[in-house]
Amino acid sequence: MHATRLLSYLFVANTVALFQANGATFDPNTSATVANTTSDPLVSGQRTPIYIGGFFAFPNNSIFGALPRTVQTAIDHVNNLTGILDGYELRMRFRLTNGKPNEALELLNDLLYEGPTLLMSWGPILSRQALVVNEVAPYYNVVQVCLANSQALRDRTRYPLTVQMYWSEDSVNPARVAFMRYMAWSRVAIIFEDNEYFRLNAEDLRAKLEAERVTVIAIEAISDAGKPEQQLLSLKRHDARIIFALSYFDTAIKLFCTIYRMEMFGPRYAWILVGWYPEEWWMAVNDDDCTAEQLEKALGYHFSVPAWRSVDNLDEINYGHIKPPDYQLDFLRGLLSREGVDRLEHIESYDSLIHIAMSLNRSIEKLASLEPARALHDFSYTDREMSGVLLESVYQTRFVGPTGSVLIEHGGFRLENNVRFFIAQFQDGKSTEIIEYHNESTTFREVQNRRFRWPDGTPPVDGKTLIDQKDTIGPPVRLTFFIFTSSGIVLDVAFLYINVKFRKERAIKISTPPLNNLIVLGSLMLYASVFLFGVDQSDFTDTEIIRLCHIKLSLVCVGISLAFGALFMKTYRIHAIFSRAVAKLKRVALPNSKLILGVFLAVAVDIVVFTIWILFGETYVAETRSEPRLDVSRPGEEIYIVSVIPYCTSDYVSYFMGVIYATKGILLMFGIFLAWETKKITVSSLNDSKYIAMSIYVVAIFLAIVLPLLNLHVVRQNVTIEFAILGSAIIITNTTVLCLVFLPKICLLYKVGRANFHVSMMMTRFPSNHSTATFSDYASASSVKLQEKLQQKEVLLERLKQHLAIVVASLHKRQQITRD
Repeated sequence: MHATRLLSYLFVANTVALFQANGATFDPNTSATVANTTSDPLVSGQRTPIYIGGFFAFPNNSIFGALPRTVQTAIDHVNNLTGILDGYELRMRFRLTNGKPNEALELLNDLLYEGPTLLMSWGPILSRQALVVNEVAPYYNVVQVCLANSQALRDRTRYPLTVQMYWSEDSVNPARVAFMRYMAWSRVAIIFEDNEYFRLNAEDLRAKLEAERVTVIAIEAISDAGKPEQQLLSLKRHDARIIFALSYFDTAIKLFCTIYRMEMFGPRYAWILVGWYPEEWWMAVNDDDCTAEQLEKALGYHFSVPAWRSVDNLDEINYGHIKPPDYQLDFLRGLLSREGVDRLEHIESYDSLIHIAMSLNRSIEKLASLEPARALHDFSYTDREMSGVLLESVYQTRFVGPTGSVLIEHGGFRLENNVRFFIAQFQDGKSTEIIEYHNESTTFREVQNRRFRWPDGTPPVDGKTLIDQKDTIGPPVRLTFFIFTSSGIVLDVAFLYINVKFRKERAIKISTPPLNNLIVLGSLMLYASVFLFGVDQSDFTDTEIIRLCHIKLSLVCVGISLAFGALFMKTYRIHAIFSRAVAKLKRVALPNSKLILGVFLAVAVDIVVFTIWILFGETYVAETRSEPRLDVSRPGEEIYIVSVIPYCTSDYVSYFMGVIYATKGILLMFGIFLAWETKKITVSSLNDSKYIAMSIYVVAIFLAIVLPLLNLHVVRQNVTIEFAILGSAIIITNTTVLCLVFLPKICLLYKVGRANFHVSMMMTRFPSNHSTATFSDYASASSVKLQEKLQQKEVLLERLKQHLAIVVASLHKRQQITRD
């Protein structure tokens, strides 16, 4: 016995020493107050006094300081009831503490080592005291019935003799989460007092919020109650607007004084506090931190989540078929008429005492059956068997009190099925219950004639709401370009019809109809790409967007290769004829099949590039995001619109685009070169090469203008502008090329009809040094020049003959002289 007592005392002493190190005091000689005690172990009527301990807090508080009177009244009621503890008089030894764990440990030491033995204890009320005291009490086999509601107290290894009459703080969390849904808040922050009680509750709250897809943007622990600035600054950096503040009210006072100085209150913030603070708790503020008026201003319109339970009808109250008399019911009626925490704490305290009394009463018979038989006043701190009987009696006791039906689970906590949760708002200097939470349906109902109030008339928002909005092409712009594109397609089809129908006519045949068909086909593909570029893809999946990207780019590239490749082949034929056949008088064999093969060679390159890209390019969808812009139609809600433009890309996009730009660049440079070489060659009857050169120049100019524009940041940030530039380039260049290629032929066909006209090379214009001339003029001029050169040669030859005759005559004279 002495060894166990010494071990337990050392446990208490060490714990108290820890608090002394933090500046607390401890006087082992201080005795606890004893209510209704006498020096005589027996009182009048031969009733045996039995004792329980009491742990109360905050003597100067209007609610907590009054709890001893309520509990003492409950003791008086029990002592005046027949059928409960007959032959015993229940008494309480207690003292008021200031809610500090070290003071509670000091009281426990006094209760255990001075005065009569305690059968059980009532309290503590505060979890920060219970988490310390209730871990020590089992060493003395003292069952503790408390209102402290920390989830940690349900650990039967650490707290085997603790019985919780109050619902756990975690059971409030579903109502808190439901309130987030009710207010349509999806971004919250949590700041809590760094102790085991609030740490566990904050972790549970965070898990429940995230399970409901509410983002917890920050969670901060206050390790030093007097210095919460860093934690609040962190909340500011995270732009936290909806904030859960979980702490005891003395810490909350210091926290909200700092909140007042940092101006983190008002219409932009919603603070949500615990729901069991006493009325006017902020009045306990130390004026060195801030004034009560300043604190009340900072607390303006804050929320809390109070909870309470009560019997529906006082006539239902019974203590195991024992009905309380009317005067006791009148007292309970007065308790139930109170509001908020005042009602909650008093009726819960009353029922806790009734439960202790009935549990002791229930254990009398069981104790008598023990070996050896024992009575309540025989309890000692070493009697583990008797302590077990008392605990089992607590579990088996059931009654209906002012809080409703009372039943303790074997886990050591009371059932929570009749708890009512409310959302209260701080209005007119007090916490007012506005809506009630229904646990079963997870919904709220409004309390009659009560409404939320907002500083500026509207609820605060949970921060800047960024709404992604896929940027789409303006309908008027889309419709306009679709009309022009459709007109271009109609024109394209008309040219195709004329080219096919009159392909055997000399006016059309001489311009190579097969290449004209390829030009038409390429133009159709380019026109079709305009429709695809204008498609609204805001509802497309990533897979659909990627497919659309591949199709659009393929149409553009293959369309360019067909249309302009065929155009360049026509130019190449003209260049070959006039640079080789005419100028060098050589025969040139360029059948249509070779020219078409050249066009499809360019198309084949496109097909190979896109096949490799699609199969191995790993294309994915990325997004271009604009700067958020405020929705001016709802400025108070701080809704910002972010324009999102999805686009296709890949890790190898630069390589593939480089190949595409290179092939198209080579094709364009080839066309420009041919156009320059043939710029002065025309066939007067057909007049073709000049228009082909003009087409190539138009394409080159538009590419030089459009490509840089499309890569500008301002253009890439606006799909309407981007589409307008790209659509304009395609429509204008396409239509211009078609008209330059086909209109002269149509005019010629209309002019000569179906006549079989001849194209004479004698009327062909081709380059000269100074000007263009007809072939006959050029031939005539060349003949004159040749005749002049021939005459000059003949004159020279005659002179040479004369000179030779002179030389020969001179030689003969020399030979004659030599003979003589």
